[in-house]
Amino acid sequence: AYHKNLKTGQNLPIYFDPSGTRYFKVGGAKVLSTAWSIADGKRCEETTAGPEVCMTVYKAGSDVYLCDPRYAGECLWQILRVADGDPEKLKVQP
Repeated sequence: AYHKNLKTGQNLPIYFDPSGTRYFKVGGAKVLSTAWSIADGKRCEETTAGPEVCMTVYKAGSDVYLCDPRYAGECLWQILRVADGDPEKLKVQP
C-alpha cells in the first residue's frame, strides 16, 4: 500500500504481509518491520518507537485516511493506492 503523510508530504510504501508483519523504509534507510493487524475499522501496528497504535480507517468518497489517536484523532495519513503483493520488494528475506 502507498501512504502519504498529510503534514510532511512524505510518501511511504508499506508491504503488509498476511502473516502479520509490515515492512517499510523511511527516507531511503534500511527496511524496518513491525507487527500489524486490522479489526473493527482500525489498523493496529507496532510503532518504531515501541507502543502499538490503533488508527481508525476513515473513508471519504474514494479517499481513505488513517486517523491517529496520538494526535487527537487527526487523519495524518492517506492511503494513496493498494497494490497486490510486494512491488517495492520490501519484505526482508531470511
